[in-house]
Amino acid sequence: MDYEKCAGRILENIGGKENVMNLHHCITRLRFELRDDTKMNREEIEKIQGVQGILTKGSQYQVVLGEKVANVYDAMSMLVGDTSEKDGEKQKEIKKISVFAKIVDYFTGSVTPIVPALMSAGIIQSIIAIIDYFGLLPAESTTYVLLSCFGQAGIYFVPILLAVSASKKLKSNIYLAVVTAGILIAPEFINLVNSGGTITFFGLNVPALSYGSTFIPVLLVIPFMALIEKLISRLSFGIVKPIVVPAFTILIAAPVGLIILAPLANTISTYLSYVINWLYYDTSYFGALIIGATSPFIVLTGLHTAISFPILLNEISTGGSTYFAILTMANISVGGAALGTALKTKNKVFKGEALGAGITGVLGITEPALFGVLLRVKKPLIASGIASGIAAVCVIIFNISSNGLAMGGFGGLPVYFGDSFIPFLIVAAGDVLISAAVAYFIGFKDIKEVQ
Repeated sequence: MDYEKCAGRILENIGGKENVMNLHHCITRLRFELRDDTKMNREEIEKIQGVQGILTKGSQYQVVLGEKVANVYDAMSMLVGDTSEKDGEKQKEIKKISVFAKIVDYFTGSVTPIVPALMSAGIIQSIIAIIDYFGLLPAESTTYVLLSCFGQAGIYFVPILLAVSASKKLKSNIYLAVVTAGILIAPEFINLVNSGGTITFFGLNVPALSYGSTFIPVLLVIPFMALIEKLISRLSFGIVKPIVVPAFTILIAAPVGLIILAPLANTISTYLSYVINWLYYDTSYFGALIIGATSPFIVLTGLHTAISFPILLNEISTGGSTYFAILTMANISVGGAALGTALKTKNKVFKGEALGAGITGVLGITEPALFGVLLRVKKPLIASGIASGIAAVCVIIFNISSNGLAMGGFGGLPVYFGDSFIPFLIVAAGDVLISAAVAYFIGFKDIKEVQ
């Protein structure tokens, strides 16, 4: 595939580089916002080789490219140039979208850029799990301690990582955002929390809570900080502005964050934990069944990042993640359905596409299978939901959980090493077989070969 040609054609059909407000990517999708949406030609973009679909989430467009996305992004970045100045321009009319859509757009735009860091932490923690299992290194050795630091840093400093991505999304000062988030996990504040005494700020009570590895607190605090920064910037002027804006932004945002917003977010996280416990333990199999059966379809909407990451990080910070195991089974079922489709179709070209997408899907990248195969034939999508639901119930039965975050499929196998390893292999293999079999026997209207 010619990545430069693909990037050039996409750029041509979204109005050229002057129309691109910002540009980034996740594991499988090229994401951008446009100054003038009317210049986008969706039909032509969908015809470009390598493009598997287009999604619109709030003001953001997502072009699904699968595993080729990084290469296309690099090529397109060279053509577009630096978008940071364009981000700050006010020429783009703000779309009239719902509050919910704006919140989802903010969460997704803030979380997506930090996914590689989270995955790296998950893989390293899995390596440590292997070392522990085989006793390859003594836990007191400096090598082991340093490896633990490598694995824990990506999770513990999530507030800092999110501060960077959230401030970029909100077009606020990155360094003030980092300082604001850093206060939440500063050693001095942690010492106050661990001391067990009452914490006050000018007589106001500061809840003694720990925010390391947390997700929601910083996502509530940074928007407030950005608002205060812009307000003070408007009110100040002259030579004192560079001094007044950063100092008073921190002096206002940090106390409000510690006293109101971060504790509020902690309460939200607590109730989120109650929901998780209710689904996993009170309703148990039924809850897992619903989550598993609907997961492949939630990925189609593009909402999976905003929905899943608060839950995943909450679980990972307190131990293993059962929810990630369920999502992994959902991805594997999508790949299995594509493999069943490949076995069923008589179209030789489509068979090859479905086979490749199926293998990619069971490894953990599902967009090629979802958009390039299952959406085209429709009915096998049902197979992925059925198999995913069954596999999710098995996850609960066998108490399968991951040690961290990685590719959501066989490509992330190391994060299951330990007590969950053999059960994971058995359930995942069954997931593929059931999904492929149901897709094959449920059938579909075959795609005609082009003569």
